[in-house]
Amino acid sequence: MQNKYPPFVAGIVGALVIVGIVIALLKFSPRTAPIPLEDGSKNSSNETMDSGSKNGMSGATTDGFSGRLRASDTPAKGNLMLVMPDHTLYLRTSRDFSDLLDKEVNVEIDGDLESFRLVDIRLTQ
Repeated sequence: MQNKYPPFVAGIVGALVIVGIVIALLKFSPRTAPIPLEDGSKNSSNETMDSGSKNGMSGATTDGFSGRLRASDTPAKGNLMLVMPDHTLYLRTSRDFSDLLDKEVNVEIDGDLESFRLVDIRLTQ
């Protein structure tokens, strides 16, 4: 049997079939969602602290928290963690506080744990 269409039409049809298959694969392929910060509250400056209440937390001060600053043991929660006697707070910040690691610090925040802005981290005096 002889093909009644010119060869370029067969090429176009083949290309359309391939495009259709690719579109179908993209539409029905499983999507991976970004990993959320566990128990984290995110503020507009991309700095986070895990949620909880300051009331009754040892290490809580009137404008923040006091404890030992360490590199995070769970990067998904933050790049720093503040270790207090009965709590650990995870922080995510782009600022460099590496000179304060493994030292007693005061973490100063503006707001509460649900919505805050990290003001500063200072060495405890």
